Amino acid sequence: MEEIEIYATPISGVIESICAAAEPLLNDQQAAEQLGVSPATLRSWRCRGIGPDFVKMGAGKKSPVRHSAFDIEQFIAQCRQVPSVRAAFEG
Repeated sequence: MEEIEIYATPISGVIESICAAAEPLLNDQQAAEQLGVSPATLRSWRCRGIGPDFVKMGAGKKSPVRHSAFDIEQFIAQCRQVPSVRAAFEG
């Protein structure tokens, strides 16, 4: 009899995606306030490809950009640093 392999998607990732889609989207001002930077800094990061993920609401140059609260939280988590002194003791 032939064995069948089953691959499962982690449910936590699916749930996070669904919850992120259900959240209201933040404009640049709101996202910048959560990050503690100016909207101009957020736009600069976006142009350089170093800021949080975003959603472009259309194809034109003037189309508005929005951010999910989930993406902002993920960006903050990715920026987390462990102080070098503590890392030396824990490593």
